[in-house]
Amino acid sequence: NVYSPVAVSVTTQNPHTFEDVQVLLDEQVRYEITGTGVNAAVPMPLGKHFMTVRGRDSAGAIYTSGFTINVLPVKVSVSAPTPSSTVGSPVHVHASVPNESTVFTIQVYVDNTLKYQKNSKTIDTFLSMGPGKHFIVAQAWDNGGGVWKTGVNVEVK
Repeated sequence: NVYSPVAVSVTTQNPHTFEDVQVLLDEQVRYEITGTGVNAAVPMPLGKHFMTVRGRDSAGAIYTSGFTINVLPVKVSVSAPTPSSTVGSPVHVHASVPNESTVFTIQVYVDNTLKYQKNSKTIDTFLSMGPGKHFIVAQAWDNGGGVWKTGVNVEVK
């Protein structure tokens, strides 16, 4: 199981110089580079796929290696506040994503307004909010442009 973008690192071990290397997903080229290898984050859609790495050397020989991957969605977990809870201000907000994910920042929105941001896979902060009902969203961004979020409703007394 992997998260998108998938880190692909391939080096060649061949007496001939490689002309190009391709990364294919379900037989469609997703990434291509001229040279002897690949070291790239390749965006891939969710679900199970067959990934192939194919290289062509200067003598015209083609080398391939393939395997099945399962690209997972990033689950943003909000452990505080709990959904539909009644809380005091400042409100404790704790959210996280799996360490293996490619998320690089998490933002917190309160009633559709950005209130906090941290370049991390975990946030743990306290935010002032006025009395009443509020919708808190933890939104995570990955390095492939993916946006993942979870929201909770709370009431501040």
